[in-house]
Amino acid sequence: MKKHRNLLQHIFSFLLAILLTFSSVGLSSASLKGDQSMLIRIDLHSADEIENTANLAIPVHARITNTAGNLSILGFVDHQQLAALEGQQLSVQILDHNPQGKDYFWVQLPTSEAREKLAYAGTVLDYFEDQALVTVNPEAVESLFRSGLNFKHFSSEPLPLLEPEVAPQIPSTIVPDPRVQSMLDQVTATMVSDYDGGLSGVTPVTIGGSSYTMATRHSSNATASTMATQYAYEQFSDLGLSVAYHNYNHPYYGARRNVVAEQTGSSQPERVILITAHIDDMPSGSTAPGADDNASGSTGVLIAAEILSQYDFDCTLRYVLFTGEEQGLYGSHYYALDAYNSGDNIEAVLNLDMIAYNSDSLPRLDLHTRLKNGADLAIANLFSDVVTAYQLNLEPQIFQDGMGYSDHDSFWDYGFPAILAIEDDDDFTPYYHTINDTLATLNLTYFRDFVKASLGTLAHMGCLSELSNYELYLPAVLNAEP
Repeated sequence: MKKHRNLLQHIFSFLLAILLTFSSVGLSSASLKGDQSMLIRIDLHSADEIENTANLAIPVHARITNTAGNLSILGFVDHQQLAALEGQQLSVQILDHNPQGKDYFWVQLPTSEAREKLAYAGTVLDYFEDQALVTVNPEAVESLFRSGLNFKHFSSEPLPLLEPEVAPQIPSTIVPDPRVQSMLDQVTATMVSDYDGGLSGVTPVTIGGSSYTMATRHSSNATASTMATQYAYEQFSDLGLSVAYHNYNHPYYGARRNVVAEQTGSSQPERVILITAHIDDMPSGSTAPGADDNASGSTGVLIAAEILSQYDFDCTLRYVLFTGEEQGLYGSHYYALDAYNSGDNIEAVLNLDMIAYNSDSLPRLDLHTRLKNGADLAIANLFSDVVTAYQLNLEPQIFQDGMGYSDHDSFWDYGFPAILAIEDDDDFTPYYHTINDTLATLNLTYFRDFVKASLGTLAHMGCLSELSNYELYLPAVLNAEP
């Protein structure tokens, strides 16, 4: 799922009219029975209100910060919890009196053309700036998955009330480094084409010792998903990296898995930096090349692993490919949840999603961060500085807009610094989520430079070991005349 920033203001009244129907539901505790669970929204306007809510141990299933910096939370509560909130005179709205058996999704405010799809896919419960919260019955959820809308599933596990504060050790300025230049020089248009062609079914790949053509990587197709993740696993393993499957239960497709490769840091292994992408694709039929969405991002991760694994890093690098993204970020959600529960010290996440389409003369790309989040912004600024330092033909644009709907959003839920790197929204691929999203539509020069910038960003995050200096110059020293 991706963004469309140019939203049509004339549909606001349509959504608000729907919401007025729901907002007319009173907050009378007398209308509730026993310990019945309900979905509520709490608008918090001060530190005291946040503290009061925390003291009541209200489960948080969604956090939203508006452009003014005010926080709202959503969660499921019973009758006693609602009464306690009322007692604190907090601003509370009941969104759904009977959430049992339902599923919920955040949906980016649709265009007028997509509005009808939203009406068929679910019922609007709430509206928050450019997002709608919808409830979807299980029998209708596939309609949402196929709708072409940008959406994210509503967390079934409680989130922290406030995002933990993380301060990544990212340099504020950089200068070109010959070691990093040697890394970037290894990335070629042929290299990105070969990786993407294998992932998108242009050329067969070898999986488990046999030839296989990836006609689709859609998460609903158990065989296709298994083969795509096995391919990634074997690619990482061949590089000598430590590799594992991260297993999770997709609520609609059953057991699925992500792929995680790790390059353990030499002196500060507890510090962790991630480069990520989703390997699944659309549409849901038997043919889904997904060359841009998201064989391109997966290519970036695989190439980063191939090249960075040649060097020593003080901190730990992880290369992660997710499944289940196209149904609401399921794979990354469960991974980020497990990382949070394990206490992983994730300092930065660079998420690549659709990095290869550029049809005009402006090689722009978009970098998205949370609103007023310095840790995210530090990552985005570093990416932009790398482009400048290594004279890459790209024009990064930084948007501190909190735009989610890709796997970085799952890390934001748990307070990990992360950004989304994606092609220019004003030159967005017209083949999105169709069988025509093929390698032939991609701009390989733009694609190559995007991968270079991503690789350089990881290399400059402050973890490249000084031992690499000796490795770089050792041959010259050994061959020098006495």
